[in-house]
Amino acid sequence: MKSKILCLTILLMALFKIDLVYAACDNSIISRGKSIVSNVNIKYDYHITNGQAYFDITLTNLTNDIYFIDNQTDKVYRYSNTNNGEITIRNVTTSGGYKFYSSNSGCSSQLLATKYYTLPIYNTYYTNSECKNYPGFEGCKKWTDKLYTYKDFQLGILKYQIQSETEKDTVVEDNNDYEEEFLTSLLDFYVKYYYIILIVVIAVCITLIYLKNKKEKFDV
Repeated sequence: MKSKILCLTILLMALFKIDLVYAACDNSIISRGKSIVSNVNIKYDYHITNGQAYFDITLTNLTNDIYFIDNQTDKVYRYSNTNNGEITIRNVTTSGGYKFYSSNSGCSSQLLATKYYTLPIYNTYYTNSECKNYPGFEGCKKWTDKLYTYKDFQLGILKYQIQSETEKDTVVEDNNDYEEEFLTSLLDFYVKYYYIILIVVIAVCITLIYLKNKKEKFDV
């Protein structure tokens, strides 16, 4: 019986403590924290070392009212780690995000927001000689949305080459069809208006002969 009373007492104390913590975390603090986080900017720069892309992630507009945790490393960053509200996390290789919390002791366990960043994938094959002939192929771009293996790259080049040659053949066939259609239409027109064309030709010839004879008489 005593053990039940003890457990109930401990439970009530825990609940009372939780209520006190949440009571100390005023909604205005949470609202202010969220507003500050919304103004935090995340940008990145990169450098290539030994065929690997490394990114430097820079966060700005940080204040003493918030702190954040790196999703990938679980490392905590506070305002004291920044340079006037700016901090750069170097040599990041994959996309990730940061969880932001209030620095207020009563609200420090409540998540304000999570901001994510997406890094492009560096394509090590974009300098291959095949890409000189097929620069339009996705696997020949410096930054891509997918990670290419060498097998993926070779198969992609082959498919793109076949597609490109097929499109060229289609254009040639279309041009040939157009020329054939034009000649057919021209022939149909000639057959249909043969007599009219003949009369016009004869009239022109007679006119030219008449003008020539008249000129010769005038010269005499």
